[in-house]
Amino acid sequence: MLNLNPTSLIFGENGHVTPISTGTIADVNYTPHDLTVRVTALPSHGAVLKEDRPMIRRHYPGFLSQADCVQVIDKCLSAPESLKYDIFNAISENKYRWRSTEHTKSVLGWRPTGRSDDFPLPKTP
Repeated sequence: MLNLNPTSLIFGENGHVTPISTGTIADVNYTPHDLTVRVTALPSHGAVLKEDRPMIRRHYPGFLSQADCVQVIDKCLSAPESLKYDIFNAISENKYRWRSTEHTKSVLGWRPTGRSDDFPLPKTP
């Protein structure tokens, strides 16, 4: 099982996995004459959470469910070889999300099912 919460990862040649900048997962494959890079921009502020639900108010716009996260990574890794370079935003179907995911949906066929709106807002002290 891949733990996606604490750090971001880069997937490279021969399945090599390396941490990179926060909020990004990149699929990098290369041969001496060919390079493929697909970058998935994940929400910052730890919005892919082990509880699989937003825990504080700032998680709601950028929430990405675990299922949606796994699905977008799978779609990126299994994209056709003709897709050499692209960047894909990944945020669940939250009412107030702050990134458009239309490009990710149209190019990869990603269909997010999670929604932060399904969880009640935490009470403020």
